[in-house]
Amino acid sequence: YRNESVVSITLMSNEGLVKHFDQQHIKALRTSVGDHHVIEQLKNHRAVLGGEVSGHIIMSDFGFTSDGLYTALMITETLLLTDNWDMTTFKKFPHFTMNLPVREKKDLNQKPFNDLINYYWDSLNGGRILVRYSGTEPVLRIMVEAQEQAQAELVCHALCSNLSRMLET
Repeated sequence: YRNESVVSITLMSNEGLVKHFDQQHIKALRTSVGDHHVIEQLKNHRAVLGGEVSGHIIMSDFGFTSDGLYTALMITETLLLTDNWDMTTFKKFPHFTMNLPVREKKDLNQKPFNDLINYYWDSLNGGRILVRYSGTEPVLRIMVEAQEQAQAELVCHALCSNLSRMLET
């Protein structure tokens, strides 16, 4: 049995995409970054479609791997069927991302880090903040989504600046 009412996406996926799926009565399940997390969630929920911002798209009918050529063919088929050549399907939330070099990975779920992140999150009025350490580089990735691009950039810079000072100690 296939579950076409669920998709698997990562934490980095735009909130506009989640809202679009919600309007289509499709549940978007967020998972950690990494195609192996997307695949695990696809299997657990018998879902058909999953993907990452990086471009890894997994269609479980084809297999549990990301195949660029197959994805390109499926996108082309969708464009032909929908006549949506400009690919406007949903309104993306404006976002801004910064990478902060770190020497040590401190627990961001503890005070004072979580208080600072929550303070900025609350200032967004419906936006979103994702702060996570890279799995491949010695950096802290800070992503802010907001109603307006300027707000996303302002909050991201301020949060990055404050975290930079806190992580130095």
